[in-house]
Amino acid sequence: MKTLYTFALGLLLILGSCSKKDSTPTPVTKSADKDITGFNFGALNVTSSIDGGAKTISAAVQSGTNRNGLVPTITVSAKAAVSPGSEVAQDFTNVVTYTVTAEDGSTQAYKVTVSVNKPAYQIAIEAKAAALGWTSADNGGVAVQTAAKKGWVQYYGSKDRAIYYYPADGAFAGGAFGMLILEMKKYDARGQDNFAYVSSDPKLTTGNGYYNEIIEIAGKTQGILVSPPTSGKTYAVYGNIYAKYLALNRWDGPLGFSTNDESPLNGTVAGRYNNFTKGSSNGAIVFNGDIGTQAVWGKIYTLWGATNFDSGWLRLPTGSCDPNKVDNDQGVKFQNGIISNPAGCGKYFDPLGTQLIQNGSRPSVILGVTLTPPCY
Repeated sequence: MKTLYTFALGLLLILGSCSKKDSTPTPVTKSADKDITGFNFGALNVTSSIDGGAKTISAAVQSGTNRNGLVPTITVSAKAAVSPGSEVAQDFTNVVTYTVTAEDGSTQAYKVTVSVNKPAYQIAIEAKAAALGWTSADNGGVAVQTAAKKGWVQYYGSKDRAIYYYPADGAFAGGAFGMLILEMKKYDARGQDNFAYVSSDPKLTTGNGYYNEIIEIAGKTQGILVSPPTSGKTYAVYGNIYAKYLALNRWDGPLGFSTNDESPLNGTVAGRYNNFTKGSSNGAIVFNGDIGTQAVWGKIYTLWGATNFDSGWLRLPTGSCDPNKVDNDQGVKFQNGIISNPAGCGKYFDPLGTQLIQNGSRPSVILGVTLTPPCY
């Protein structure tokens, strides 16, 4: 009987001991995960890039988007929390730091950078600046629209040069083109794209002047803004006048460099002109609907000037000087007469070829005008 009791008591002690051991709770390991797994700006449809190793996030919004006040949607590891929180507006004009706290209390910082996608014109301007070796962009390196809002301009070096960008327009291929200070100031003064598109980078003339090619807006004609060597000035030559000038080999031809912008004729007839000079010789190219485009220079130009140019009795030239002839061999027809230069002293003729006056002779009255032209 004692033995049975002893056995029962031992069994109860064993069972009690097992019951007490099984009631002890098993320790739970808390999560240490603290990653940002998703980051976007919802309706903006912006793609973000998460670098899990560097713990950085980058995103780019479209040009013109205000980054101050953007609201991100953020997802993180299970049981983790993020601060600042998801759906909370932030100023992303600067880097924003987000801290993810894991379930176990450990933390991880993520730096978020939101940049602005550059528009095509800005990319083209910056590429041109790099090609030209230009730095120190004004206005924070952001291009502004041109006068007629057909393109954009970025100024450099406290506005001592500029790059203009224009998209394609008909035959004009478009692109980004640089301008140095003199040509830039002339272009801006003429109204930028109210006047013309820039169509080339700066180029050298003979004698180390500079010029830019342009496409004049009104007639879509070619032209140049040219700064003659040592002049400190820039002149516009374009349209029919430039076509004639180009055919005469520009500054390397008999006319030399322009001395004025293309301007209206002085007389009552409609038309335009540019004056030119080369050494001691002066000249002009004249355009009018009746005469076309004509070029005169040297002694012919001086003798025409003695009659008061297009305001005088000769009116406008209907022919041009010949670049293959020397000065004394030139002869040019005008609307009301002819100027000829045989063997030195020039002569005036009426339209039928009758001589009216020779230089060096006594003063003569022709159509009510007293003339005493110089003799060569």
